[in-house]
Amino acid sequence: MMKMTPLLWWRHAIALVIGLGLGLLVSRQLSEAGRAAAGPEEESIASRKPLEESGEVPGDAVPVTTLDQLEQRLQHHASRYHPQLEWQFRHEIYQLAEEDLPAALELILRQPNLNRESPMRHLFTRWAEVAPVEALAVGQALKDGQMRFLACYQVLTNWMVLDPESALDHMEEHGTYGESEDTLWRHLAHADADKALELAASRFGGDEKKRREMEDDIVYALANSDPERAVRWVFENRAGDTLVKDVGRVLSPWARFRPEAAMDYLSSLPDEFHQPRVYGELGRTISLRGQELGLEIAESLPDDRKEPFLAGVVRGLAMDTAEHHAPANAAAVAESLPEGSARASALATVALRWADSDLHEASEWVGNLPRSPSRDSAVSMLVHRLTDTDPEAATIWALDIDGDQKRSTALEQSLRSWVKKDRPAAELWFGDQAAETIPEALRRKFFK
Repeated sequence: MMKMTPLLWWRHAIALVIGLGLGLLVSRQLSEAGRAAAGPEEESIASRKPLEESGEVPGDAVPVTTLDQLEQRLQHHASRYHPQLEWQFRHEIYQLAEEDLPAALELILRQPNLNRESPMRHLFTRWAEVAPVEALAVGQALKDGQMRFLACYQVLTNWMVLDPESALDHMEEHGTYGESEDTLWRHLAHADADKALELAASRFGGDEKKRREMEDDIVYALANSDPERAVRWVFENRAGDTLVKDVGRVLSPWARFRPEAAMDYLSSLPDEFHQPRVYGELGRTISLRGQELGLEIAESLPDDRKEPFLAGVVRGLAMDTAEHHAPANAAAVAESLPEGSARASALATVALRWADSDLHEASEWVGNLPRSPSRDSAVSMLVHRLTDTDPEAATIWALDIDGDQKRSTALEQSLRSWVKKDRPAAELWFGDQAAETIPEALRRKFFK
């Protein structure tokens, strides 16, 4: 075999590159020629703009010129999703609804394979504007339960905003069609808080409790859109302990959207507003924006406000079901708190929430906590969680509580469940226990 010199090697390499280049060029020319013969290339799905953005109806839907033809095309393509036809169908329904609402509804109901939620919402919103009573009657007559609920909800919520007094008069006589009255008031509050507050005062003036409850809901809804105005209203209309409580309540939605501004406002208030429950609620709310932010704000607070705030952060983290590591993160924050009521509350919250998602991990974590009154609180939550499903395990955990009062309460809870569920097993276990293990009062109560 001939030995390849460097010069010969380079000649072969150059020839190979030239050959590959010519091959690619010929392949590209042949491909372009084939596409030219076959017609214009279809636009790729990825490059298409949503129909609502482009304002155009794709070509395969253009030949449809009447609703009858369009309906036939939809039925023909019923076995697969056809976005072009659905877009044109919705457009035609919206046009028809301007002239004949019942006909538009009939057309929608004839299309079981169509995504009907959007056109139904549009249709009954329009119907509520022109004839809400008729729209409710039509909605109530729908056979499909989901469509019936959607129709009535759409009419009531829009009617409540457009003409709340008439809507409320109608509902007083005919009911709310299964919809929550509070939900309807919240819709009005979001649209026109002043009108909602005025109506609450006039309609519930003789029922102080009901009026205040409704005002609280309205102002809380207002706090989601204009928190500073909501706080001003509270200062103008509340006093004493109610004022403190309501200020803390409306600060919560403010903290959700502008946490630093809410905390700055709270810091400007007199001492009576700096209560643990206020800081706890703000900590919970702010933690939903991120653990780091909650911890950062906590570091800026004095200790007497920092501890309840962190306990609130723990509650928020423990409730964050979307975050896989949330219980462990919450546990780390809870354990950082000094012994006291805030730590006890935080550990108990973590134990309960963690047990809901992973009982084994929660039990292991609680078992490794240093013995203290706050650990007793966490164990009590495990007992509460286990009582119905595994009363024997709950009883064993209850015996691990150091505090007499908490141990007795937890034992009574677990033993009551165990005796009810499997008395022979409970009595057998009881016979193996030393007399001092179970308090005398519980021995007489469950094992006479």
